[in-house]
Amino acid sequence: MAVNKINYDRKIDKKMSLMSTCIVVTLFIVTIVMIALFTFGPYDAELEGPEYTEALLNWAYLLFGISVVASLLFPVISFVTKPKQGIKNLIPLLGLIAVAAVCYYMSDNTVLELPGYNGSDNNPETLQWSEAILFLTYVMMVLNIAAIIITELYKKIKN
Repeated sequence: MAVNKINYDRKIDKKMSLMSTCIVVTLFIVTIVMIALFTFGPYDAELEGPEYTEALLNWAYLLFGISVVASLLFPVISFVTKPKQGIKNLIPLLGLIAVAAVCYYMSDNTVLELPGYNGSDNNPETLQWSEAILFLTYVMMVLNIAAIIITELYKKIKN
């Protein structure tokens, strides 16, 4: 009975791996096509830019939304299905929320003096969120580079 369960779990793992690989490859191909349309597509004289700018931005927003939902949803699912391991998976999520909160409170919401600009985006809320996201991007880049360096050093020391 245990052997059948192990074989069944392996089959499910293979199917899930194949499905996730297909999804990632599809998203990658669509992204390459969108970038090619943006880069080599027609130029819109009225917008003074590539014609597919809005489509590329919408695609980027969609990918960002998918990644946010996935990064929030999967730790919660893991926590519900495997509570002991789920707690370990929630720690990075809580760390990310803490770093995001620090970045938000570090950001400035001073309205900018922009001669000739009368748009609606020069308001304290938009400026604070924009700066917070920039700070969070910088922090995540530094942490990623540090993780790469530490991982490589650990491999060298271990071998």
